[in-house]
Amino acid sequence: MPRAARNLRGPVDPRRAIIDAAAQILADEGEVGLSVRRVAQQVGASTMVVYTHFGDKDGMIDAVLEHAFGGFAAALGGVSEADPWVHLRALGYAYRGFAVANPAAYRLLFGRLTPSRTIPASAGRAFESLTTTIARCMSALDRPARDIEPAAISVWAATHGFVSLELAGACPPGDVGASFERVLDFIEAGLRG
Repeated sequence: MPRAARNLRGPVDPRRAIIDAAAQILADEGEVGLSVRRVAQQVGASTMVVYTHFGDKDGMIDAVLEHAFGGFAAALGGVSEADPWVHLRALGYAYRGFAVANPAAYRLLFGRLTPSRTIPASAGRAFESLTTTIARCMSALDRPARDIEPAAISVWAATHGFVSLELAGACPPGDVGASFERVLDFIEAGLRG
C-alpha cells in the first residue's frame, strides 16, 4: 500500500475524506483559507494524494461543489408527491432537512465562493425540481407559464431566508419546526393569490 494511503485515518474513502475536509474549510473560511497542504494534513495524507485525486486546488474545489450540489439536488429530487401542493411543501422540508443535516455543504451552495467559480450542472437540477413543482401548482391554478420562474425564485428566496436564519441561530426562540411550517403556509397562500 502506498505510504500516503496508509496515512489516512481508518478505512475511509480518501476522495470523500478530502472533499469533506475541503468543504468544511471552504464553508468556514472561503477559498482564501483552503490549501492542498492544509486539507492533506487534516485527512492524514500527503499532498500527492490530493493531487492524484483532484489535480490541483481548483479541481478539489470543483469536486466539493459538485458533491454539495449533487447531494442537494438528490434531496430535492427524491421528493415524490402526486398533489402539487403537498409536493411543494415536501420540497420545503427536503430543502431544510438537507441544510440542517449538512450545514457546511449548504453554506457552500450559496456563499463564500468567488463569483468566477463555475457552478456545477447539479445546481440546475436542484432549481429544476422547484420549477417543475411550481409549474404543476400554476397549472392547477390555471396561471400562465410566464409566472413559473418568478414564483420559483420567490419560493426559493423565502425558504432560503428562513433556513439561513435558522442555521445562523437567528430564528426567534420556540418551535423552529412550527415557524418553518408557517413559512410554508405563507408560500402556499402567496402562490394561490
